[in-house]
Amino acid sequence: MRRLIFRAAPLAALLFPLAAAGAAPNFVVKDGNAALITKCSVPQADGAQADCNVLVDTAGAKIDPATKALQQQQLATLGAPSDAKSIATDTTAASHTALLKGIIDRLSALIAASAASPQAGAKVDTVVAGAAADRGLVVATAGAATPLMAADPARRGFAIQNQSSGACYLNAAGPATQDQHSLLIAGGSYFESKDSHVATGALSILCAVANAPVYARSW
Repeated sequence: MRRLIFRAAPLAALLFPLAAAGAAPNFVVKDGNAALITKCSVPQADGAQADCNVLVDTAGAKIDPATKALQQQQLATLGAPSDAKSIATDTTAASHTALLKGIIDRLSALIAASAASPQAGAKVDTVVAGAAADRGLVVATAGAATPLMAADPARRGFAIQNQSSGACYLNAAGPATQDQHSLLIAGGSYFESKDSHVATGALSILCAVANAPVYARSW
């Protein structure tokens, strides 16, 4: 009996180390394709292997579940686990939401700017109420240029009527002359400046007949 136990002891000594060496780990980690992940962590600075409870990618970088974008990127290197699609969807949805918000904010800014500064083609009320000043006179000398209105940078418009039987000539760029450099206002005719352009310099008038009455208003 002693001889049998003595011989069995060396055999047991051989079997137990083999069993310990071949024992399965406490747990295994697999990717979404059921492939075994054999690398759980990188060796520490002292050469010791860290506990097999931290997932790392193939580059040895720790997979941090707290960061979805990093988790999505790193899980892709492990064979795309089953929840990678949901993570990708969440990240894409957030990106689309941010993009849509940016577009809405830009449109709102453009609408506000358009309201504050009307674009071409928009109707703008240019009518300005104000009192008119009487500039009427009688042109005593026929054929002589006569001052009608002094220069006025604030002038917004004027109206003139030749109430004589002869022609009168109006010039806003110097003394009036009886030629193409002055505006002809026939006897009984009326002229009013346009809103698109109003001369603010001095106005000169010349009439063909003496003592020509001229109606004039400025505003």
